[in-house]
Amino acid sequence: MKNAFEKKMSQHDVIVLNNAKIRFDSYEDHTFFMTAINQNMTSSIQAKGVILATGRFQGGGLHASRKVIKETIFNLPVFQPEERSLWCDLNFFNPDGHAINQAGIETNEMFQPMDKKTDSQYEHLYAAGSTLAHNDWVRLKSGSGVSCVSAVSAVEHFHDAIKGRHHV
Repeated sequence: MKNAFEKKMSQHDVIVLNNAKIRFDSYEDHTFFMTAINQNMTSSIQAKGVILATGRFQGGGLHASRKVIKETIFNLPVFQPEERSLWCDLNFFNPDGHAINQAGIETNEMFQPMDKKTDSQYEHLYAAGSTLAHNDWVRLKSGSGVSCVSAVSAVEHFHDAIKGRHHV
């Protein structure tokens, strides 16, 4: 699926930056300014929209310190258990799962990340995949499905927004 995705992107003059660390620099005049850094080069990026699909802890999209879980690019608020002692159940095989697996970015129905006031922080920022809150992919066994469907939905909402069409 990854190879098919990258092939299709290259046909549309989209540059795929594999294994690049993305740094958010600023948001001005409805434009995101970011930097992509990998072993071979540093690239400046300007974009009208961003689909945040950075994964969870292993993918680097979320980072857990001793006390808090943070989103690593935009410093978005992360839904998480109130304290670290609540992250994991004492029973590793608890059929209800572990609270840490609910952690992630909360969004509105258009997959736009929401701050604590329930407002989107950036006009054309969307989140998809395992970085989404309340998505216990370990227990639900639907990680790829949630990732694909949320990504398609986020892209459709972004496309509609820049074309001036709004629907829910």
